[in-house]
Amino acid sequence: MAAIGAVLFAIKSAHPARLALLAAAALFALSISACAVFLTWMHRVTG
Repeated sequence: MAAIGAVLFAIKSAHPARLALLAAAALFALSISACAVFLTWMHRVTG
């Protein structure tokens, strides 16, 4: 979450707030997807 906040504030300082929010939301969705893939992989390896 700290990385997403850092990205939000970094982009917000140079670009409009809407673009920063969109980028942070995309990064959040990507992190959720990565967690789902990792958990699926862990389930296959341990199962």
